[in-house]
Amino acid sequence: MCSPYKIADIVFIIDVSESQDGTTFEKEKKFVTDFISQFPLGPDHFQFSLVLYANEPHAVFNLSNPYDNYTIIDAVDNATIPDDKRGVTFTKKALTFVKDHSFAMTNGGRAGVDRYVILLTDGMSSATLDTANQAKLLRMSFPNIRIKSIGSGEFVFHKELLDISAYPLNVFPLHGNDSVQNVQKATMYGCNRKS
Repeated sequence: MCSPYKIADIVFIIDVSESQDGTTFEKEKKFVTDFISQFPLGPDHFQFSLVLYANEPHAVFNLSNPYDNYTIIDAVDNATIPDDKRGVTFTKKALTFVKDHSFAMTNGGRAGVDRYVILLTDGMSSATLDTANQAKLLRMSFPNIRIKSIGSGEFVFHKELLDISAYPLNVFPLHGNDSVQNVQKATMYGCNRKS
């Protein structure tokens, strides 16, 4: 059963480390654009942010962005990561960045709305235990926050995705429209709300 229509702040985090090739990155961006295209945007509706990471996180746009559906999809389609941010998979840094930067009120974060982090990664971070601990700290730092993990890449380490998201129904595969629709249902209408 779904609760009534919700509004939320939603941050996408995309892993662009050396284990993720260009084809995977394009599929990840398509997941994000297919997802965003179904939502009304703005400070009275849904707000989105996009963070890319490898060695370091990099915000492509914040929750406070003024984009409509067309311009935000263009921004995702044209997203690239600076060469100096490429490298190994520091998922812990990306989660810390989201906690300290992405949801900050100065960057458009709102009090009293649901918050979602949708992480697209292969689950093979450079420090698995640190990543799991940072995900737990992120969940403890905000009321009404949920982390959804989307397994992307040729090989996916599902245990880390589960450790990050804390609940099996918060872990999805990248491929197939069902994943997009299931995550949309959970975020737009509050279905299957598990933390």
